[in-house]
Amino acid sequence: MLFELGHDRGYLASGSRGPFRYNLSFLPLRAAVGTVSPGYLGFVDEFPYWNAVFELYRKDQVKQAVDLMEKIGIGMYADYATAGDIIYLEAATGDDSEIIRVADRLEVECIREQLPFAFDDLGHRLYIEYGEVRSTFGETAPEVDTLLSLLMSDAAIPTAIWRDGYFTPKTPYGKICLPMPQSIDRVLETFRRGLVYQFAFEASAGQADLWLLEAATVLVGSLPSPSSLPDDEGQLNRALFELDDTPAAIEHLGASRGCCHRIGNFLLDHGGPAQLVKCIEYHSVESHDFGVGRMTDKSLKATYGMCFDELLAALKSP
Repeated sequence: MLFELGHDRGYLASGSRGPFRYNLSFLPLRAAVGTVSPGYLGFVDEFPYWNAVFELYRKDQVKQAVDLMEKIGIGMYADYATAGDIIYLEAATGDDSEIIRVADRLEVECIREQLPFAFDDLGHRLYIEYGEVRSTFGETAPEVDTLLSLLMSDAAIPTAIWRDGYFTPKTPYGKICLPMPQSIDRVLETFRRGLVYQFAFEASAGQADLWLLEAATVLVGSLPSPSSLPDDEGQLNRALFELDDTPAAIEHLGASRGCCHRIGNFLLDHGGPAQLVKCIEYHSVESHDFGVGRMTDKSLKATYGMCFDELLAALKSP
């Protein structure tokens, strides 16, 4: 559920299609799948321009990012086509949306007439959910605002990792983007997960492994756990970044998330919510330490007395 443009930890792959293809309706002249961009043809080196696009995106200046992509002719095909389409969809949503504040640090961006329920009902329940998640994190809850964006109607996200929405760190707030829901309960379910991702990401100074961000979602509810476990954390992190959208890919991602939930429940059993939050927060302390070793391993060792391999061994023991 984490989407980091320009800091994708090496997993954001090039591909011949983006997830939305909203370019076709958002701007008629935008190239369709199979049409190569100037960058793809070698007329333009795309990557320096992507640095500027990413910087605009991280400031949530998505319309300006779209203008730059169109001016240069990037984001259409091949490298970062997925990223380009995500930027287009957020910009298209923002064109017709209004932003409503529902709590001190929570705003909602939506196209009100597309909602299948009354916004006042949604706003009240989001206010309650937001307060409960902040309470779970206690003093560790970041002093950063949240923008919940309900993406335009009929948006489809055919990549397994982001098909149910995503959290993306921006300045000066974190942004949670969800497909237009059919029920308030569905909004609340995915919003809780996204908010945990945001709070855990911020509390760890952006250093926590992806598996730990997903494991932390057990803080907001009991989730099913599979019996199988990965061989190592690298395998688990890679499995969580599933870009395909086939039934097998969706099943694989669900199983991988279930592994994280099993680990999260184990950590809860060995220290409760406060210890798990402390483990997440410890990354921000270790981020100033340039010693050898993975940050999440160091945090696990400091708070639970075991590294990831030892944690897996404990889970696998009878």
